[in-house]
Amino acid sequence: MKKLGINVLGFESSVPFDFYDVLRQLQVTLTPLNGLVEQLRLVKDSEELQSIKEAIKRAEEAFMATKPRIRPASPRVPLHFDSKRNLRKGDAGAYRLI
Repeated sequence: MKKLGINVLGFESSVPFDFYDVLRQLQVTLTPLNGLVEQLRLVKDSEELQSIKEAIKRAEEAFMATKPRIRPASPRVPLHFDSKRNLRKGDAGAYRLI
C-alpha cells in the first residue's frame, strides 16, 4: 500500500475479524467507517434508475412467459431454469436472476 502512496485506508467496520487482521498487516493507518456503502447506495443517478426500470420490465416479461407453466406442486427447478431462459431472451444484463 505504501508503494501506491496509500497511508490511510478506510474500511467498513462490519468486516469479519479475519479480514481486519489481514488489513492490519498492510502497515497503514486503518480508519473504520460506518454505513459508507449504505450512504452511497441511497442516491441513484438517472442511468441507474433507468437500468432498474429496464430490469423490472424484463423480469415482468420473463415471469409472464413462465407463468403458464406454474401449477400447484410444480417442481421448482424446471421453473427456475425456464425463468432464467426467459430472462436471457431479454438480456437482463446486470440484473440477472439469482
